[in-house]
Amino acid sequence: MSLIESILNHTRIGVAALQIGVSEEALRRTAEYTATRKQFGRAIGTFQAVTMRSADGYIDIESMRSTLWQAAWRLENDLSASQEAAAAAWWACEGAHRVVHTAQHLHGGMIVMKPRVTESHRPGYLVLAASLLDMKQFSPHLFL
Repeated sequence: MSLIESILNHTRIGVAALQIGVSEEALRRTAEYTATRKQFGRAIGTFQAVTMRSADGYIDIESMRSTLWQAAWRLENDLSASQEAAAAAWWACEGAHRVVHTAQHLHGGMIVMKPRVTESHRPGYLVLAASLLDMKQFSPHLFL
Protein backbone atom coordinates (compact mmCIF):
# COMPACT_ATOMS: atom_id res chain seq x y z
CA MET A 1 0.00 0.00 0.00
CA SER A 2 1.37 3.39 -1.00
CA LEU A 3 1.75 6.26 1.44
CA ILE A 4 -0.99 8.25 -0.33
CA GLU A 5 -3.38 5.32 -0.22
CA SER A 6 -2.64 4.81 3.47
CA ILE A 7 -3.29 8.49 4.25
CA LEU A 8 -6.56 8.42 2.30
CA ASN A 9 -7.72 5.25 4.05
CA HIS A 10 -6.95 6.63 7.50
CA THR A 11 -8.68 9.92 6.58
CA ARG A 12 -11.74 8.06 5.34
CA ILE A 13 -11.94 6.11 8.58
CA GLY A 14 -11.50 9.30 10.59
CA VAL A 15 -14.33 10.96 8.69
CA ALA A 16 -16.54 7.93 9.31
CA ALA A 17 -15.73 7.92 13.05
CA LEU A 18 -16.50 11.63 13.32
CA GLN A 19 -19.83 11.21 11.55
CA ILE A 20 -20.77 8.32 13.83
CA GLY A 21 -20.05 10.45 16.88
CA VAL A 22 -22.12 13.35 15.56
CA SER A 23 -24.96 10.98 14.65
CA GLU A 24 -24.95 9.28 18.04
CA GLU A 25 -25.12 12.61 19.84
CA ALA A 26 -27.91 13.82 17.55
CA LEU A 27 -29.95 10.69 18.25
CA ARG A 28 -29.26 10.84 22.00
CA ARG A 29 -30.35 14.47 22.26
CA THR A 30 -33.37 13.78 20.09
CA ALA A 31 -34.42 10.96 22.41
CA GLU A 32 -34.12 13.32 25.38
CA TYR A 33 -36.14 16.00 23.63
CA THR A 34 -38.92 13.71 22.40
CA ALA A 35 -39.24 12.22 25.88
CA THR A 36 -40.00 15.66 27.34
CA ARG A 37 -41.85 17.45 24.50
CA LYS A 38 -45.59 17.07 25.02
CA GLN A 39 -48.28 17.13 22.36
CA PHE A 40 -51.91 16.03 22.72
CA GLY A 41 -51.26 15.39 26.40
CA ARG A 42 -48.36 12.97 26.04
CA ALA A 43 -44.68 12.91 25.12
CA ILE A 44 -44.11 12.89 21.36
CA GLY A 45 -41.59 10.09 21.88
CA THR A 46 -44.54 7.77 22.50
CA PHE A 47 -45.96 8.32 19.01
CA GLN A 48 -45.37 5.45 16.61
CA ALA A 49 -44.04 7.62 13.77
CA VAL A 50 -41.48 9.28 16.06
CA THR A 51 -40.39 5.92 17.46
CA MET A 52 -39.99 4.44 13.97
CA ARG A 53 -37.89 7.38 12.74
CA SER A 54 -35.69 7.12 15.82
CA ALA A 55 -35.30 3.37 15.30
CA ASP A 56 -34.27 3.95 11.68
CA GLY A 57 -31.62 6.37 12.97
CA TYR A 58 -30.32 3.73 15.37
CA ILE A 59 -30.08 1.19 12.53
CA ASP A 60 -28.20 3.73 10.39
CA ILE A 61 -25.70 4.35 13.18
CA GLU A 62 -25.10 0.64 13.74
CA SER A 63 -24.62 0.14 9.99
CA MET A 64 -22.10 2.99 9.91
CA ARG A 65 -20.30 1.46 12.88
CA SER A 66 -20.15 -1.95 11.22
CA THR A 67 -18.56 -0.64 8.02
CA LEU A 68 -16.12 1.48 10.07
CA TRP A 69 -14.97 -1.47 12.18
CA GLN A 70 -14.51 -3.67 9.12
CA ALA A 71 -12.30 -1.06 7.44
CA ALA A 72 -10.34 -0.38 10.64
CA TRP A 73 -9.78 -4.10 11.22
CA ARG A 74 -8.43 -4.53 7.69
CA LEU A 75 -6.06 -1.58 8.13
CA GLU A 76 -4.89 -2.86 11.51
CA ASN A 77 -4.09 -6.26 10.00
CA ASP A 78 -2.21 -4.79 7.01
CA LEU A 79 -4.84 -5.95 4.52
CA SER A 80 -6.07 -3.97 1.56
CA ALA A 81 -8.75 -1.62 2.87
CA SER A 82 -9.31 0.96 0.13
CA GLN A 83 -12.77 -0.24 -0.81
CA GLU A 84 -13.80 -0.80 2.80
CA ALA A 85 -12.54 2.62 3.91
CA ALA A 86 -14.30 4.33 1.01
CA ALA A 87 -17.50 2.42 1.80
CA ALA A 88 -17.24 3.41 5.48
CA ALA A 89 -16.80 7.10 4.59
CA TRP A 90 -19.63 7.01 2.04
CA TRP A 91 -22.01 5.20 4.36
CA ALA A 92 -21.11 7.51 7.25
CA CYS A 93 -22.00 10.61 5.23
CA GLU A 94 -25.22 9.09 3.90
CA GLY A 95 -26.28 7.67 7.26
CA ALA A 96 -25.35 10.82 9.18
CA HIS A 97 -27.38 12.89 6.76
CA ARG A 98 -30.45 10.77 7.43
CA VAL A 99 -29.94 10.70 11.20
CA VAL A 100 -29.38 14.45 11.55
CA HIS A 101 -32.22 15.21 9.14
CA THR A 102 -34.51 13.11 11.33
CA ALA A 103 -33.16 14.79 14.46
CA GLN A 104 -33.91 18.20 13.03
CA HIS A 105 -37.45 17.15 12.10
CA LEU A 106 -38.13 15.63 15.50
CA HIS A 107 -36.86 18.82 17.15
CA GLY A 108 -39.58 20.63 15.21
CA GLY A 109 -37.14 22.18 12.75
CA MET A 110 -36.10 24.72 15.38
CA ILE A 111 -32.71 25.30 13.74
CA VAL A 112 -34.44 26.40 10.54
CA MET A 113 -37.26 28.28 12.23
CA LYS A 114 -35.34 30.00 15.03
CA PRO A 115 -31.69 30.46 14.11
CA ARG A 116 -31.10 32.93 16.97
CA VAL A 117 -32.52 31.02 19.91
CA THR A 118 -30.34 30.82 22.99
CA GLU A 119 -27.57 28.23 23.11
CA SER A 120 -29.33 26.30 25.87
CA HIS A 121 -32.24 25.65 23.49
CA ARG A 122 -30.35 25.21 20.25
CA PRO A 123 -29.07 21.71 19.50
CA GLY A 124 -25.49 22.75 18.70
CA TYR A 125 -24.60 19.33 17.30
CA LEU A 126 -26.93 20.05 14.37
CA VAL A 127 -24.75 23.02 13.42
CA LEU A 128 -21.65 20.79 13.42
CA ALA A 129 -23.47 18.05 11.56
CA ALA A 130 -24.78 20.42 8.90
CA SER A 131 -21.22 21.51 8.16
CA LEU A 132 -20.09 17.88 7.80
CA LEU A 133 -22.98 16.34 5.90
CA ASP A 134 -21.98 17.22 2.37
CA MET A 135 -18.32 16.30 2.69
CA LYS A 136 -18.64 14.30 -0.55
CA GLN A 137 -19.28 17.54 -2.42
CA PHE A 138 -16.11 19.17 -1.10
CA SER A 139 -13.87 16.12 -0.82
CA PRO A 140 -14.82 13.70 -3.61
CA HIS A 141 -11.41 11.99 -3.45
CA LEU A 142 -12.42 10.52 -0.07
CA PHE A 143 -14.97 8.33 -1.84
CA LEU A 144 -13.02 7.01 -4.83
